[in-house]
Amino acid sequence: MKNNTVVKKYVALGIAITIIMVAAYTSYRYVTAANLYAKSTHELEEGHLSDAEEGLAKAIRLNPWHADAHYELATVFKKLNKKKDAFEYMSRAIALNPNNPDYHLGIGFLYFNDIGDKVKAKKHFEQAFILDKTNYSACYMLAVVSEGERDLGKAIYFYEKAINLDPDLTMAYKQLAALYNAKGMEEQTKACWNNVIKIDPADTDALAYFDND
Repeated sequence: MKNNTVVKKYVALGIAITIIMVAAYTSYRYVTAANLYAKSTHELEEGHLSDAEEGLAKAIRLNPWHADAHYELATVFKKLNKKKDAFEYMSRAIALNPNNPDYHLGIGFLYFNDIGDKVKAKKHFEQAFILDKTNYSACYMLAVVSEGERDLGKAIYFYEKAINLDPDLTMAYKQLAALYNAKGMEEQTKACWNNVIKIDPADTDALAYFDND
């Protein structure tokens, strides 16, 4: 009976030690993954795409649940024109964290620019906007999609919203000016081009508008 008690104590101790070792190893993996992620995002910012790709891939192997690492690796693949890989890792990022508006915006751009699926692009731009009402990029892209659908009222709404969120968004002013001009709204058209000139006095499109005005 006494021997059984001793054996049980040793077994319990062995289990406890194993749990501690596993926890320590897991912690080491996650910390290493976080360090690799930080270094790799810096490499990405510097334009060192191969180093960024290698580092992010290692980070994901160490911590497969690191959603941001998947997202940044997708960004690297997009810059390398590896569209299939970019889409795969962007999809994984969303699966890991469906409530990140930047992920939806990222995959929306892939659908819009690279895959050519405007319907799915719109769905993700809308989701990005739902998750973050201050996301001017989502507003701008919803305006672009709406303009493509010939829904000019909605396009104007989202261009104006994008400008309210980022008053220096010259492209939104230009697109809005074109829509106002198409509707014969001369005052609003001129106001948009005035704002472009204030932001960039050398803007050639704005200068051309005023030369012809």
